Parts: sequence; structure tokens; C-alpha cells
Amino acid sequence: MTYMEKGMGQHCRVCNSKISRELFTIERDRFMVCGDCTHVFLDVTYDDDSIKKLYEDYGDERARAYFQGIDSETRENIDLFLKRCHSYCPTPKDTLRLLDVGCGTGTLLKGAQKLGFAVEGVEICEPLARDTAEHVGCRVHEEVLSRVNFDREQFDVITLYDVIEHLQEPLRDLRVLYDTLKPGGVLFILCPNEGALIRKLSKLVFTLSLSTCSKPLRLLYYQDHLSYFTRKSLLTMVKQLGLEVLSLETRNQELSRLDLSRVQKSLLRILFFISGCFSNAGGKFVVYARKPFF
Repeated sequence: MTYMEKGMGQHCRVCNSKISRELFTIERDRFMVCGDCTHVFLDVTYDDDSIKKLYEDYGDERARAYFQGIDSETRENIDLFLKRCHSYCPTPKDTLRLLDVGCGTGTLLKGAQKLGFAVEGVEICEPLARDTAEHVGCRVHEEVLSRVNFDREQFDVITLYDVIEHLQEPLRDLRVLYDTLKPGGVLFILCPNEGALIRKLSKLVFTLSLSTCSKPLRLLYYQDHLSYFTRKSLLTMVKQLGLEVLSLETRNQELSRLDLSRVQKSLLRILFFISGCFSNAGGKFVVYARKPFF
């Protein structure tokens, strides 16, 4: 299939290009790939209000169980991410300030507090935001990023842990965060890697089965994940902001966070082991980037 300019539909969420082609369709969900920056995105458009409605049930028991079911391995990894963010910060005169976007039940915020950060969060599910603010003892903004009135150059570290793939306009929202990041401050992003081995194999199965075997893809591509970054599209976005990339690597996510059977998890362990033999084949991107000092 050749690239062509779409007359209608969602523009690329990274470079705003209209040059795209259909990558695959599952049921009614059409996934596109940008012909310019290689970004993969769900062909659907939301505004700020409809995005909030999409997550209004994140405060229910099922969603809370997911957030609160984080195990020791996940907590240790979050702690490692935070310590690395801390190490990239300039020597502070005052307490370092951290903003966690999409803070959920506050696991990352609590970890940051233990490391001495003064913390704030953003969570668009209002019941969840209120509970987290009380549980963590910090301010949690109950709004989409474009509607939050941040002070300029306010935070030393901003984290987006499994969040950026949910944003309708990630570049717009990152510009908001850029303005509120101090010079020399660190932006941390963890998000799905479109170039992961497991995604390549799932798409191959889908193609070879003539689109009849879609379950592996459905386990990896969700209706609330609007973006799937490639290395090229992720670097394109970060560099458009004028950030210095300190580190970009891939790793596989913790199996405990996946709602899979024992057999499925066993197969994943094998794939995760194989992916470790190749560069950039892990399921998640981990990015640390710095705002210029001047």
C-alpha cells in the first residue's frame, strides 16, 4: 500500500503530517502509520472534554485494583527511574520539585516523596485525583494539561509514566510541560515501543492469517492508546521541543502488570528473553531528556 494524503481523518500526532497509510484495522479501530516520521496512531479524534469522559471510570474498583496491584518489581523499577532523574538534575539549592502527569493512585508520587522530592500530580479522573491527593498529601490537578495554570519554570523533574500514548495532542501537551520545566530540568517518558519484537511478531501473525488472527494485536493495541511511538517519531517529538536527549533505551515491562494467563506469560518470558538479544526490541521506551540551561 502506498502512502497518500488523507482527505479526512486524524493527522499525525507527532509531526502533523497528513501523509499516512493504513497499517491495520481491528474491528472498527483503524491504525495508521505516518509517511514522514513513521509514527503509528489510532485514527480517531478527541477534544479535551471527550478525553476526560474516556477516563471518567478510572476511579472504579477495577481500575483502582490495576493501579494498586503494582508489585515489588514495578516499585523497584520506578525507584530506579526516579533516582536516575534525580542524578540528572543540577545540584539544587532547594528541594527538588516533581510533577507526575497521569499520576493514578500515586505510586510514583509516593516513591518520589521518599527520595525527598516535593511532588504534585495531574490526573483527569476526578474521583481518582481527589483520593490520590488525600492519600499522598499533595496537590493533584483534576484537569487536562492544556487547562492547568502552571507557573513557568516551576519543576525540576516531570514524569510521564505510561501516559503520553493516551494524549490526543502529545506535542501540544509537552510544550505546556516544557514551559513549566526549569532550565536544566529533566523530562522522563515511559511509553510503548512500536518497534518491539512482540509487536512485529503479532503483526506478522495477523498478516499471515489474512487478518483472521487478531487476538495478539488486540492485546497490544488499545482504544485508549492513541499513539505508538517509533524511535524516529519519539526523537522527532522530543527534538521539536528543543530538549537534549540524555538517554533513550528500551526495556520489557513487568509481567505482573499484564492481565494474562500463565501460558501467555510463559510465552512472553521467552519473547522477552529473545528481544534482549537485539537493540531497541524491548516493549517500552525509557527516555530522559533535559531542558537547556539557557
